[in-house]
Amino acid sequence: MATTIPPLFRCPISLELMRDPVTLCTGITYERKSIEKWIADGNSTCPATMQSMPSTDLVPNLTLRSLIHSFRSSLTKDGRQEEEGCEILGAVTIRRLCSSSIGLAQELRSVRKSLIKQQQKMSPQLREDLMAAVMAVLESPSSSSEIVEEALGTILFLMPTTSSKNADDHDTLTRLARSSTAILLSRSSSTEARINAASIVEKLASADCDLKLQLGSSQPLLVALVGMLASESSTTGKGRRNSMPRAGLEAMRSLLELRRNRARLVALGAVHRVIELLPELGSRSCTELGLSVLELLCRSAEGRDSFAGHELGMFAVAKKMFRVSTLATELAVSIIWSLCKFSSSEGLMRKRAVDANTFERLLLLLHVDCSAATKQQVYELLKFLRQAYSEEPCIIAAPDQALPAAVVPIYPRF
Repeated sequence: MATTIPPLFRCPISLELMRDPVTLCTGITYERKSIEKWIADGNSTCPATMQSMPSTDLVPNLTLRSLIHSFRSSLTKDGRQEEEGCEILGAVTIRRLCSSSIGLAQELRSVRKSLIKQQQKMSPQLREDLMAAVMAVLESPSSSSEIVEEALGTILFLMPTTSSKNADDHDTLTRLARSSTAILLSRSSSTEARINAASIVEKLASADCDLKLQLGSSQPLLVALVGMLASESSTTGKGRRNSMPRAGLEAMRSLLELRRNRARLVALGAVHRVIELLPELGSRSCTELGLSVLELLCRSAEGRDSFAGHELGMFAVAKKMFRVSTLATELAVSIIWSLCKFSSSEGLMRKRAVDANTFERLLLLLHVDCSAATKQQVYELLKFLRQAYSEEPCIIAAPDQALPAAVVPIYPRF
């Protein structure tokens, strides 16, 4: 069991156990190396309090150093190994990755398994050094497809989850974006490598808005992602069903959050590909993912026009309104509502909605617990489709009845 390090023993900058604590004129204590680097970078404020420092003199905190020394001495052998094991592992790993190309795939697999156990103890510097070493392996012309596959899996673990303002980190992520694009386009890439590359694209687009714009501007990348939805192999060698289409959908969903990327993906046939994929998505999460991508695509006029060009699109969406999940129901209703209200072919869309038995499904939704926004869309859709049922007034007792006042009107999202 790991020994808990008292917060006062950690440096406010590196968050690691201090070895040489020094105190600034502001009264805050730091690790000497960390604060010296802070001052050398030209900063004139205290990192913790952001107060101006009239003096940059560093005074050794002998009392705290003595306490930390006693704390270190009290650690058991196992405790010391657990505290420093991650750093030792990282140093050894980096040397191995940089020194030889023999057995790299096995080495990368071992690295990933070991790092999963040490994740909480990994310092930012170690993560950065490991990322640089694995990136060098990934970009090496001599790396086999197996090594590339394992390197991508390791990078997925090492990638930051949030955007970084550090210029070096941004450069690394930009290089990673180029490498992932190349792997997705390469015919020699394995299925697992392409899945990992698409997952990296999804993480990059989610973490950095500039990279989202850069990735969305790459026509070859978008072509590769759309192509993943029509992959003949929906199950990888490791038995994960729908892994290839799912990875492509996740990457597309992240890119579609940027409005300008929607028209680009629509032009490449993304709408038709998602429609044709929907019946094959067996799991709840995959179905929700497919519907969310389709809903984002249909927020644009180009997406709605493309949807109208697919005769079976309305049937595919209407079939997912029930027996999947509440989220799937709300997404399906939102897609149909958008098509019937804002499509340039709204008459055709309403006719197809009637043919797909959407009217009956909407009536059932009146008795289902769903969000106020979805209820509003259901009421509006029933008004759009009631003319086809005008000969059966019993279905809607008061066709001109106003919508409930409690329901807030919904406007199209662009």
